[in-house]
Formats: sequence, structure tokens, C-alpha cells
Amino acid sequence: MNKPSSALKLIGGIFTALGAISFIVLAILCVNVNKFNKTAKEVTAVITDISYSRDSDGERHGSAFVSFEFDGKEYNDVRLNYFSSSMNEGDEITLLVNPEKPRNVRVKGEVLYIILPVIFGVVFGTVGAILLIAGLKGDGRKKLKDTGRLIYGVVDSIEQEMFIEVNGSHPYVIICSYTDPSSGIVKKYKSQHLSSNPSGRYNPGDSIRIYLDPEKEDKYYVDLEN
Repeated sequence: MNKPSSALKLIGGIFTALGAISFIVLAILCVNVNKFNKTAKEVTAVITDISYSRDSDGERHGSAFVSFEFDGKEYNDVRLNYFSSSMNEGDEITLLVNPEKPRNVRVKGEVLYIILPVIFGVVFGTVGAILLIAGLKGDGRKKLKDTGRLIYGVVDSIEQEMFIEVNGSHPYVIICSYTDPSSGIVKKYKSQHLSSNPSGRYNPGDSIRIYLDPEKEDKYYVDLEN
């Protein structure tokens, strides 16, 4: 078993699943918000109190309480499900009220509960996809080493791919070639991206292993593990 690839696929799968769950939560929220908005009534409320508390990590969180009148009845000390540092006591704020449960309110235009699942979904989904692709590539390389046709090429040069940037630096690649003894045709190959300069370990003229897919020789793996 290719343990690094398996670990990458496992972690990538977990992150991808978390990303998918985030988008499912987003979909459920959107359905619930749409359902709420269809029957909700608009009211103008006044912020009557703002309180602060600290969680177990010492982070400070605020809560806003409002009063408003709906259907001839006054409702006081209704806690909002949303808080902004720009809120002040005495400010007026537009709410959406559930007619059947008037203390169930939402701040009109508040989208934080939608933004957060989107952020989590994009971040976890992207990281998961990257790890899964890396794991699958590792599997592909192992398969080529196990079943591919081995040829010995020659290192031609070490180059930096200036049009690609990863973490603020440009990756290196090893350019190598192989001369087919039967036809004399020279074929060029390029290694996977390397984060550091492999000069010293590999130099022009060095022999290097290349594994070719038996069915599609344009699919290959330049072996840098030996």
C-alpha cells in the first residue's frame, strides 16, 4: 500500500466531506430563510440593551436586545441572533418577525449565517480536492512504477517554471531525454514540480529512471525517488 497517497486521500476525503456538509447546511439555511421570509412581517425595533460576555477562550462576544410593537402588542428584551460592533443602544433596526411567534425575529439583510457556510465550504472543499488530487497522483505514479516500462533517460537541464508560483516561489523541473535505440528518435520528458533546486543531486548528463505507461507512452513518471 502506498501509505503517503492513502493518507492524502483519507485527509482529502475528510476535508471534501466537510466542504460538502457545509454546502448542505447552506442549502438548508437558504430553504429555511426563504420559508421564513415568505410569511415574515417587517417591523422597526429599538435596541434597548447591549451586553458582553467572554467565552472559555477569553474572546469577547456581544448580544443586542430590542423592543418593538407588533400586531398591537409590545415585545421587550428580545435577543437578536445577530450582533455588530456598530450597534448602539437607542438605534433603530428593521426586523423580520414571525407572525405566529413574534419573538422569533431576524435582522433584515443579515447574511452572516449564509456567508460562514460558504467560506467553510469553499475552504474545506478546495483543500480536500487538492489533497485528493495529490493522493491520486501518488497512486498513478506507484502504478506506473509497478506496471510501466522502465527506460533510462539522460538529464538535459534543470529549469524553473517562472509562469507558475507556489507559496511565493517558482517550482523547479528536471528536463530529460531518451533516444529510442531502434528509431533514433529523441523524446523529451519533464519531471513533476520540485519545491527546491535539485542541482547537485541531479546534474546534466546523469542517468535517470523514466516509467512509461505501456498503453499510452505520453503518460509517464520521471522517478526522483532513487
